[in-house]
Amino acid sequence: MLLAEIAEVSQAVAATSARLAKIEMLAAALREAGPLEVPIAVAYLSGELPQRQIGVGWAVLRDGFRPAEVPTLGLAEVDAAFSAIGAVAGKGSAAARKALVGELFGRATAAELRDAGADAVLPDLTDTDAVVAFEQRTELIDAFRSLPRRQREVLALRYYLDMSVADAAATLRISEGAVRSTASRGLDALARALPKEP
Repeated sequence: MLLAEIAEVSQAVAATSARLAKIEMLAAALREAGPLEVPIAVAYLSGELPQRQIGVGWAVLRDGFRPAEVPTLGLAEVDAAFSAIGAVAGKGSAAARKALVGELFGRATAAELRDAGADAVLPDLTDTDAVVAFEQRTELIDAFRSLPRRQREVLALRYYLDMSVADAAATLRISEGAVRSTASRGLDALARALPKEP
């Protein structure tokens, strides 16, 4: 799966106000991902890196990158690149990380750079749609991150990966009743955390 596909899904989710539509978009994207790509896709769609921190600050991204014309970056390739960047240590590591980031982001399209936050921390404030989409995406990510770990796991399995209650229970080694109640509490918490639709 290409990183561009995840960027498109992320932007579509941010532009959609209906919760069920968001869930369906995310589930469809994760069904398309290969088995090894699913954890990476879930992390990226949640606004996180699987590696957590890779030792790169905004100063490295400040000068920007010329976007590629055609998407070529695969999820597994990007994940491996971030792992390599995070593994750089010792004398000269800041320069080495900057070079690796430049190499990676130099192959990213404008949409991929935008989704990674590499083009700017904030959207163009003169573009109302971009500001609204940014706010909605930020609200969804913040709401999902605020959930307890077990609720995030259950919601990801049930609604992102479209697993049955029985499969989610077997995966997490909990009862089916626990899956149902945890999913219900997680959805209620998300609904309370997200602004009401007009």
